[in-house]
Amino acid sequence: MTRANLIDAASRCLVAELAAIANSGPEPFRFSIPDRGDPTEHWMKSGFDPAVLLRLFALDVKHQIYQDSQSGAILGEYFIWPGAAFEPTDHDWKAAEALYPASELARMKELTGGYTGIRAFITPARHWWALVEGD
Repeated sequence: MTRANLIDAASRCLVAELAAIANSGPEPFRFSIPDRGDPTEHWMKSGFDPAVLLRLFALDVKHQIYQDSQSGAILGEYFIWPGAAFEPTDHDWKAAEALYPASELARMKELTGGYTGIRAFITPARHWWALVEGD
C-alpha cells in the first residue's frame, strides 16, 4: 500500500505528498546519509525528480533483515528497492540499468563491492523508512 501511494504521488510530481508519507512513520525518515527528518528542503535544493521513484519501484524488491551478530535479535527489517541493493544477482544488476548506465554500476561494484545507488526502504509496518543514495 505504501509503495502504491508513493507511485501515485511520484506520478503526479507531488513532492509535498511524498514528504508527508516520509514523515508519517514512527522514526525520522532517512533521506541521505546521515540526514534524517523532513526531506522537503533537501529535495528542493538537490533538484530531486520524483520520477526516479517510478523507475525504482518498478524493479524487484528484496526482503532484508538486520540481526545482532551476537544475540541474533532482529535490529531492523525492510523491503528494499532495487534488488541490487541487497545480495544482488546478475539479474538485479541488469535491472538496475533502469536507474544507472551499466558503466556507472560497474564503477559502483569496483569501488565499493556493491550497489550504492538510490534505494528505498519500507518497513513491514508500511512505513517509508528511507530513500538514500551513496554508501
